[in-house]
Amino acid sequence: RCSLINDPAHQAQYAHVARDWGRPPPDVPSGAYQPIFWESDQHIARANERRWRRDCIVEANPSMEHVRHLLDVIMGRATLDPGVARVVSVFFNQKSSGFSPQELMQFLVTCAFHVKGMTPLEAARFCFFALRRDMEHAIARDDVIFMLEHSLIEHTIEMPEMELRRRVVDIFGDTTYVIFDDFVRYFIHNYAMWYAFGVPVTVSGERSGRGGDVAPQLNPTLTLLKADGEPNAKARAPTAATTVSTSGAAPVSASTSTTAATPAAAITTATTQKTVPHDESVWRTFIARVQHSNKAFSVTAHVNDTIFDVMVMVQNSTGIRAACQEWRAGNVALDPKCRLGSTELGLGGNEVAAPEVIIIARDEAVRLVMVYKEKGFRWEVRLPSSEKVLKLRALVQHKTMIPLTRCVLRAHGSCLMDRHPLAHYNLQDGDVVTITQE
Repeated sequence: RCSLINDPAHQAQYAHVARDWGRPPPDVPSGAYQPIFWESDQHIARANERRWRRDCIVEANPSMEHVRHLLDVIMGRATLDPGVARVVSVFFNQKSSGFSPQELMQFLVTCAFHVKGMTPLEAARFCFFALRRDMEHAIARDDVIFMLEHSLIEHTIEMPEMELRRRVVDIFGDTTYVIFDDFVRYFIHNYAMWYAFGVPVTVSGERSGRGGDVAPQLNPTLTLLKADGEPNAKARAPTAATTVSTSGAAPVSASTSTTAATPAAAITTATTQKTVPHDESVWRTFIARVQHSNKAFSVTAHVNDTIFDVMVMVQNSTGIRAACQEWRAGNVALDPKCRLGSTELGLGGNEVAAPEVIIIARDEAVRLVMVYKEKGFRWEVRLPSSEKVLKLRALVQHKTMIPLTRCVLRAHGSCLMDRHPLAHYNLQDGDVVTITQE
């Protein structure tokens, strides 16, 4: 134990822990967790590291353009800017030789919660869309813990890791996934939780920086913005589609990458939509309507996306599989293989007056060419891909009069078994099925 522990100059230089009476408790409500004092040396070291990272991100003063660039890097659509790389290097206190996607996602969440002009509630809503992987309308509960862990806002900096996890578990229970409606209702609108974290939810003032000694190290010289203020072309990487409900329901985004690239579509706030306009040469926004349910929603997609890419991204919103969707614009069917930039969708600048895209549900059927060489028979049959091979053999037996026990079907060199559906063999339109009698 150091004998100069009570010397103010020595304490300021070495920051020893006064073990005689312990460190003061973190600035959280009394009894918020047990014990209320510092739990261990690891807890103290973790809090110091998190304070350092919070100071770094505050002095760096990130903007939404940086957040979009980071997500493009995570998706592999852009290379990390040298200025951002230096800030990330200081943030993690390591060399900028290379950062893992997990580290970049941590930095992305921290930047989102410290973007000037975005409240913590809006940042939490944005991070919900950025952290989605498996499902369109939900994220894992561990992702909510991840978001809260790396937000680095106010009292969460000094809270132990298990305390943050306990708060999320108390809110959502032992569920695996958290849907967007529950996230908004029980997390974003949980003002008691934000108050416990020391976050003002009614006033969005500018955040004051801490640790001025790190300010000279953190002056990111980004090349993302040109001199005239227009975004650089490399930051405009192609991303997938974003869908936002127009009926006032919860906003739904269909791609993590686009949620960061077009936060206006994901956050659905009027102020953000005005600050991030869509460029028709890069983005297309149009209205899509499902024919059978009359459900309409707005779709924002990149010009390099194909129609089928957008079909895949909106299949959860439409309830129709991408292979069963047929898109029509002005009574003209759209080729799924054509790129969005080659069509007139989203042109004109007026989304309301633009023609709608009608999404029609079609049966997922496959057209097969049946060949019976012994009798010279050749005909076509169209069946749903979910139909069993037994049904196809029964149709062949009825036409060729081959006994069902002796009728054998082969496609791509493999024998078709009765118990399997046609989709099991990946049969495509025009595939030849040979018939033999054995």
